[in-house]
Amino acid sequence: MKRAAVAGYVVFFCAAVVVSGMLRFPAADLGRVLAAEVQRRSGGLARLTLGRCRYGWPLALVCDDASLSVAGRPAVPLDQLRLAVAPLESAVLVAADLLGGSVDARFALRKPVVEAVWRRLDCGRLWPGMQGKSDGRLRLVFDGRNRYPNEGSLLLSVANGRLVPQQGVFTGKGIDFGAAVVRLRLAGATVRIEEARWRGRSVSGEATGEMRPAWPLVKSEVEVGGRLRVHPEFVPALRRAGLLPSGGRTAFAFRLTGPLDDWQVRLMEGDDS
Repeated sequence: MKRAAVAGYVVFFCAAVVVSGMLRFPAADLGRVLAAEVQRRSGGLARLTLGRCRYGWPLALVCDDASLSVAGRPAVPLDQLRLAVAPLESAVLVAADLLGGSVDARFALRKPVVEAVWRRLDCGRLWPGMQGKSDGRLRLVFDGRNRYPNEGSLLLSVANGRLVPQQGVFTGKGIDFGAAVVRLRLAGATVRIEEARWRGRSVSGEATGEMRPAWPLVKSEVEVGGRLRVHPEFVPALRRAGLLPSGGRTAFAFRLTGPLDDWQVRLMEGDDS
């Protein structure tokens, strides 16, 4: 009986502290602090905008009309944004609907770690000219002294992928790359492309390599090598455009090097097998 009474007092005390904190620190103020922290900790890379904020149960901040912009790209709406505190885990939990799908993230505070899982994101709403749905998971580890992560991993998949270029030989026709998987690992200042593969009606292939991130991101240097197989119906147009070597092959080795905004591709004839 005494234990039950003590437990009741503890619960009442914790609830009183939480309610008192909420009354003394309005949700709108907490939202502004949160937005400022996102911008500061990302070094200006990410900008979070929040509309009306209110407290939810338990220990949650619910925000309407939220949006997130990363690396200067157009802001993405975050519907049903909810941030909850997990005291026992020393973490902040985030959930939101975005880009036609959903995302769940965990920000560990004791050892700075960010983990995120997303489902069914609409690629076309993120990258113009791209079609498909993306699932994936991300994990970043910080050393506490640098705003950028020094360790991490990314697994990204795309279903029913299709690229419709704004210009070039495939304008209006599109390139069907089907199902795609990309697996990255960050170690220090290098991102290792451990796996990249795609299987579609237009093209298929696989690649590995590495990227050295820079700011702005388009200046990141890449060095990637792999194999590309092109459906026979696309070969003539690519050859007329000078994008494929002459001959009757449909399989090629390739090498991609340079910054993301001015990379160069070299194709070499390979084995059709």
